[in-house]
Amino acid sequence: MQDFLNAAVFLLPDSDTARLDVEIALKIALNVDQGYLYAHPEQMLLSDEKNNLIELLGQRKAGKPMAYLIGYQEFWSLDFKVNEAVLIPRQETELLVELALKLFPQHDLLKVADLGTGSGAIALSLATERSAWQITATDISENALTIARLNAEQLGVSSVRFLRSNWCDQLVDGPYDLVISNPPYIAQNDTHLQMPSMRYEPRKALIAEQDGLADLAIIIQQAKGLLNSGGYLLLEHGYNQGQSVRELFVQHRYQMIETRQDLSSKDRVTFARKK
Repeated sequence: MQDFLNAAVFLLPDSDTARLDVEIALKIALNVDQGYLYAHPEQMLLSDEKNNLIELLGQRKAGKPMAYLIGYQEFWSLDFKVNEAVLIPRQETELLVELALKLFPQHDLLKVADLGTGSGAIALSLATERSAWQITATDISENALTIARLNAEQLGVSSVRFLRSNWCDQLVDGPYDLVISNPPYIAQNDTHLQMPSMRYEPRKALIAEQDGLADLAIIIQQAKGLLNSGGYLLLEHGYNQGQSVRELFVQHRYQMIETRQDLSSKDRVTFARKK
């Protein structure tokens, strides 16, 4: 095993986390934990184990995200099952959860909608922090909802309702106190889409028309009719879209419009209050 770890940078020359990637691949191929790897560095791999490892490293070298290889991704200190039907939860999206909890610090009964839930990361993270909230998580993809339901079961969360819906279309039980979403916001010609890892994630969860603003605009319009007076809409968006999203909020007469930056000091979330 040690030979593979020592050769990590050569096995995965384009990875910034080559050694970690090889460690994870070894754990999968051998079905062991981290402690076992450290305790048995000189162990020789059986033929099947070596073949499994080489296959995993080949997929990683081709750009397949490690989260898809191991089948889960950590978010809000929770493990979420993921596959290629759902977007891999990003650390910057935790800002949405953080802001929602700050806007509503009390554990009062609230109605919340998470639009485009994917793996359920946002909705389920909120549910673990605010057990009294009535949360509805929507997605247009039934495959994504299947993953989200599995995550709810795995996390022991039974308070989130999952609903197939194109944004707010099927939400007929309003009004809501909070609507939150990480919608597609990447423009079709964005060069980031050429990154090898991006080829594996669902395009519908990444790309939006109108320079990435189309779905953001739809949600801002639809949520206006769904929210309570005084309710909030929180949206994640691209680092260069803050001004455009604020203008969309202004067009629809929202109040108290603010944009917050992520840990890289880039515009990431804009939120506003309905009159």
